[in-house]
Amino acid sequence: MDLPSLELIEQAQARYDAATAHAPIRIDGDALRDCAFVDVELLRATIESLGCNIKSLLNLNGRHPAPAPGVLSHHKEM
Repeated sequence: MDLPSLELIEQAQARYDAATAHAPIRIDGDALRDCAFVDVELLRATIESLGCNIKSLLNLNGRHPAPAPGVLSHHKEM
């Protein structure tokens, strides 16, 4: 994530924290919108991170990763 995005997320989180301090009072539209923005950005970052991790586990042929050293695959076990 770039710095402006992180700053927006921090600002939204601060407004969310301030709004939840007044709970169970209803959260206003701006705070609710900011919460949704933070949720979407965090979800996007998580998906991107998982995508990179999954890609790193796949070999160049797109197959599943090789078993860990010292571990035989199921079809090689007797």
